[in-house]
Amino acid sequence: VDWLRTLALSHPQLVKEGQSDNYMKTLFSFRQSIEAIAAQSSETPILLSVVNSDPKFLLMLGDLVQATSCQNYRTGGIIGTLLGYVIDAGVQAMVSYVVTEPNFKNPSDYKKVQDGISSKSLIESQFDGNKRVARFKLKSGEVIETDFLGYGYLRNALKLGHRLDGTPAVFLEKDYAQNHPHLQLLKDQHKYLLKEIAQAAKTEINGELIIRDSRSPGGIYSDAGGGTQFNEYKVNIPLLQKQ
Repeated sequence: VDWLRTLALSHPQLVKEGQSDNYMKTLFSFRQSIEAIAAQSSETPILLSVVNSDPKFLLMLGDLVQATSCQNYRTGGIIGTLLGYVIDAGVQAMVSYVVTEPNFKNPSDYKKVQDGISSKSLIESQFDGNKRVARFKLKSGEVIETDFLGYGYLRNALKLGHRLDGTPAVFLEKDYAQNHPHLQLLKDQHKYLLKEIAQAAKTEINGELIIRDSRSPGGIYSDAGGGTQFNEYKVNIPLLQKQ
């Protein structure tokens, strides 16, 4: 499913435009998505939310945000499950970054991207999970790339499962976040992305869900499921995701 969507936060409305990129290896096969939110004020950062399935990105899921996680490949206590994110097809990483002027090679590039979002002249955005850089294409044809984006401020594991009646469904695992003034906006953006993904893929996001057994020898970790999972397991979707 091709779906383009870039969000620009202008006072006081949310202006919707579009974006998409890269094929996702899940049962419902939709394209990798990226969302950008920017305020018209030059002092407001670009809030960038991405969904990505790059193997390196998935293996580093527990270290993409500066928040304590047993899935941190460097310091975590349950890292034998990390391969499950890569081997099991129905898993993606949803991560949000706060992108500011220092994340670009020069201040003018940052300003061009901000202006492109607010004026709707940004026609395409891409995120490279392996290199952790974002690329923005303007109507002029110019492509602007960020420098390496270090830690994000919010991350979730996005998983595919099915309801008891067999209907496909997606859900977000627990939030891992670092405090930031715009954290609530990032959380709202993740909920919005989840709903867009479910709609585009014609899946559900509510009810009791069943996740198939892991193909990884070390299993896969699930906060919603209560820890390391090897076999088929069930999760109950929080009310927040149903709204």
